[in-house]
Amino acid sequence: MDRIELNSIKREKSTKGAVKELRKSGLVPAVVYGKKVSSISLAVDKKELVQALSTSAGANVLIDLVIKNGKKKKETVMVKEIQKHPFKDLYLHVDFIGISLKDKIQVKVPIYFKGEPQGVKDGGISSIQVREVMVESLPTAIPESIEVNISGLQIGDVLSIGDLRVPEGVEITDDPNETIISVVVPAVVEEPVDEKALEGEIEEAEERHEGEGEEA
Repeated sequence: MDRIELNSIKREKSTKGAVKELRKSGLVPAVVYGKKVSSISLAVDKKELVQALSTSAGANVLIDLVIKNGKKKKETVMVKEIQKHPFKDLYLHVDFIGISLKDKIQVKVPIYFKGEPQGVKDGGISSIQVREVMVESLPTAIPESIEVNISGLQIGDVLSIGDLRVPEGVEITDDPNETIISVVVPAVVEEPVDEKALEGEIEEAEERHEGEGEEA
């Protein structure tokens, strides 16, 4: 599991104006809290935050958060929540949660689907229902992803959460019977019937039939 150091400064003001000025100066408003950590309002450098989240661990990276407030204080944390602007490349707020490396925690881990199902090569369609699962483990044992080889799946095959394999010390807490991927036969799409055109064809057929009867 990746581990990185991130600097922060304590925020004295939390007004809208103060927060807006922070963002203009390249800082991201943040807060840290936890069972053994008092809630502290902070600000972190946006570039350093992006770099911290760019490791292979993604949002599950372990962070040594350095809090500068006259004297330095360091807390081991993880990202709990990130708020981003829906349209702009702008981080609005980050929640950090203090953790203990000796206590198990629950986090979501992405599933990595390896290969292409044989059933897809044979004309089927793969349908992915679950792309990440909740796991419980010590912070240092959190896997970056959970790999599952799907190349052997045939049409009609289904894989469930219970089919996933995780390292020792890691437990998936989601329903083991929940489907994560299936390979199905493509649905046949019926073209809509043009009723007016159909009625016209029927009328033409009837007229031809009547004409043939008169000639006879």
